[in-house]
Amino acid sequence: NEFCGGDRLKSRVDFYGSYRPAAPEPYTLDQEGNQLPFLGESSVVATGRTLSFRNLVFPSQGVGYKLLLSTPIGVSVVTNAFNVLSIASNLAVAEGQQPGGAIAGEAFGQQPTVQFRDSRGNVVTSISSSVEAGIFSAKTDAGVDVAGVVLLGTTQMSAVGGVATFADLFVNIQVDLVTLSFTERCTGASCANLPPIVSDTFRVAAPAADLSVAWSPPAVISAGVPLTGPPSVTLLDALGAATPLSSRLIKVSSVDVRGNATDVLGTPTVNAIQGVATFDNAAVTTVGTYTLLFNFEPEVAGFLGVQSTAFLVVAGPPSQI
Repeated sequence: NEFCGGDRLKSRVDFYGSYRPAAPEPYTLDQEGNQLPFLGESSVVATGRTLSFRNLVFPSQGVGYKLLLSTPIGVSVVTNAFNVLSIASNLAVAEGQQPGGAIAGEAFGQQPTVQFRDSRGNVVTSISSSVEAGIFSAKTDAGVDVAGVVLLGTTQMSAVGGVATFADLFVNIQVDLVTLSFTERCTGASCANLPPIVSDTFRVAAPAADLSVAWSPPAVISAGVPLTGPPSVTLLDALGAATPLSSRLIKVSSVDVRGNATDVLGTPTVNAIQGVATFDNAAVTTVGTYTLLFNFEPEVAGFLGVQSTAFLVVAGPPSQI
């Protein structure tokens, strides 16, 4: 038995190795084991010495496929293993991976993932072309084009297993309605040469421009003990509105009565979560009167940070003689 021509299976010999006409009863062809079923003619009656199974179509790509031929007298034979390859026919943004959660100057909260797919929607894992992301359109809610909108970050990614995953894309300014484009970038015979696609439209919110301290310190705090509360700040835009999409890095320092600033003990820089930066284990180690100074990291030109109300740090409990 042999698999040949890509679409027909031939039965040529009997048990003793002699040619003989196949029986007129139907022979059936099926997938071997737990492999995905194929489409096409799977039951035929032999004509002469030949069984012809035509128009076989495999719904997905894979390696090590085998077919099982069952004869009318209960004897089964299995083909040699073969591979099924897909041909890419289009680019598509993966479900649930459209760009979104965007705030100007910060990486999208949800980064896009682009797939090379065949005509049946399967990811073509053999493709390794690059995909380039760009601005397709940027408009106000009224439909007016917005100038100066730039997509930044790593805008070209190579596909791995037929999937190009972006990780740090962001837009430079606030925009009401933005749509991205995705274009295959490849040279040579292995290119899929697919047409570009566009993403869903999404908003880019205004960036954080101010901070609001959301912490009331106790009057007296022990040195080296984590500050109760804990200290936190809310990120605001230029109009004073909260920016719940922001994940900007915020730094906290302790400032003494002379204006000297030093890093707090613990974790002095944290990323905001839903527009709020919280310092869970911050502590001041030296006795004296202090305020906490919160600022963006890196600092924003012209913004000096915001300070908490003052508190007194006293010696902690004795730990050694």
